[in-house]
Amino acid sequence: MEATESLKHEHEVILTVFDILGVICNKIRHNEEPDMMDLERIMDFITVFVDKCHHGKEEVILFPEMVKAGMPSDTGPITVMITEHDLLS
Repeated sequence: MEATESLKHEHEVILTVFDILGVICNKIRHNEEPDMMDLERIMDFITVFVDKCHHGKEEVILFPEMVKAGMPSDTGPITVMITEHDLLS
């Protein structure tokens, strides 16, 4: 599997976890008590896997390679992705 394919797969997993979080949020909106252990596991997943592992791969490996290939680092997709990463941190 190529590195970019691995990152795409990780995005799919992350989106699945966010879908699950959406279900939990809907339950809360309907005054149902959430499973706190589920919420703790999701938060661990986001802080450890998403923020440190996944974003780390993108920021340390992918983005610099994109810049080497000619993509600007101060505008465009890289800036947007870094801004999104900062919002999740």
